[in-house]
Amino acid sequence: KKIVGKKLNDPVDIADLIVAKDIIRRHFVVGLMTNMEESISRFNVFLGLNLADVNGKACKEQYLGVKKEKKVEVTADADAGNAEGMNSHSHPKHEPGSLEYNVIAERNALDTILYNYITLLYSEQKAVIDAYAGMQG
Repeated sequence: KKIVGKKLNDPVDIADLIVAKDIIRRHFVVGLMTNMEESISRFNVFLGLNLADVNGKACKEQYLGVKKEKKVEVTADADAGNAEGMNSHSHPKHEPGSLEYNVIAERNALDTILYNYITLLYSEQKAVIDAYAGMQG
């Protein structure tokens, strides 16, 4: 809602969704929590930042956590993001088809469409970011 200038309780419609998709496509490098490390890497390439230096490594460790050599078992209840970094919060899981899931899905139908568009855009932006990284290096 905010991206199209609406307040929290303002209604939104398909026209707002179209505007939001256009704004995101033209003005944002998108990232996904499910692929946090790659997303941060893309932001850094775009911004010309270097995570290889001491400050960059400290920042990466603070927000993404320190990678450990041992394997960590991922359960069905685990979030897809970083399990040890500060950008990690647990959320209840709801099975598709459950009453809770259906209520949330209906209330957030346009958000779901926008999210799916952002995941597509994330894939499309890879080639652009990779080309930009090649120009910097």
